[in-house]
Amino acid sequence: MTVQIISNPVSGGFSPQRILALETAFRKRSHALAYGHSAPGTAIALADDLSLVCVVGGDGTLRHVVSALRQAKADVPICAYPAGTVNLLAREAEYPIDPDAFVERVSCADRRRRGFAGRIGEQLFLVCASAGPDSYAVAGVSSRLKRWIGRAAYGAAFLSVLLHWPRPRIVLDVDGRRIVCEAFYVAKGRFFAGPWSFARTASINDETLHLVALTRARRRDYARFMWALLRGKPVDRLPGVLAQPFDTLSAASDADVPVQADGDTITALPTTIGIHDGIIHYA
Repeated sequence: MTVQIISNPVSGGFSPQRILALETAFRKRSHALAYGHSAPGTAIALADDLSLVCVVGGDGTLRHVVSALRQAKADVPICAYPAGTVNLLAREAEYPIDPDAFVERVSCADRRRRGFAGRIGEQLFLVCASAGPDSYAVAGVSSRLKRWIGRAAYGAAFLSVLLHWPRPRIVLDVDGRRIVCEAFYVAKGRFFAGPWSFARTASINDETLHLVALTRARRRDYARFMWALLRGKPVDRLPGVLAQPFDTLSAASDADVPVQADGDTITALPTTIGIHDGIIHYA
C-alpha cells in the first residue's frame, strides 16, 4: 500500500520518536510512505494514488484531515494513531498504541468499517460537540499551554469559566421539539473527554446523533452532571436533563455562545447540527 502519514506538530501528544516507530512498522510490511502535516491555519497536501491515510494526532487533527479528504473528493480509507491531547475516536475504534500491532490492524482490509460524521453548519465533526461551560473552556484554552501540558490545559481554562460562570439561554429545535436550556451536548461517538460517555448507544459507525440538554446549568447542576458522568451513571435520569436521539437540530441564543467540536471551537450560535453527507471508511 501507499500510506500517507499526516501528523500535527503542535498537538499535545506530538512525539517524533513515536512517528519514527510507526514509520518503521509500516516499512516492515513493505508499505510505501508519503508524509504531510496538519496544523491550525494550514492546508493539507494530499499525496497521489493513496491506499491509506494515517493520522497521527488527536480528534481535532483527524477532523481536519477528514474534511480535506472530503473537499478533495478522495475516497481513501483513514485511520487514527492515538497521539493527540484527546483520542476519543481512536479509543472507540480500539486502535492499539503499539506501532506493530497498529500497522497489522490497519493493513487488514477485512477489518475496515464504514463510519459517519456529524455536521455543524457546513463543518463536520467526528465524536462530540457541545455548547455551554465546556465550550467556553475550549474557547479559552491556550494553544501554547496545550502543547506543554496536554489535556491539563483544558482544566486551566475551566478555572476561568468557573469564576465567571456563564448561563446563556439557548433555544433548541430538535426534530420539531422546542427545548429551552443553558447547555447541551451532542454525541456522534461513544466517548466524551476520555473514557466517559453521556450517550452509551452512540457510535461512530451509525447515522444517529444523540442530544443531552441541561435545562439549568448552574454550578451545582453542572457538578451533579459531571459527577454522574465520571461514575458511569445514566445522566438522563438527573433532574433538569433531557436526552434523545435526533436527526436535525437548530440552536440559537441571544448570547455569544461558542460551539466546540472534537476539542476545537469551530463556530458560535446560532447553528444547525445534523449528519454529514457521505461515508468515512475507517481502516
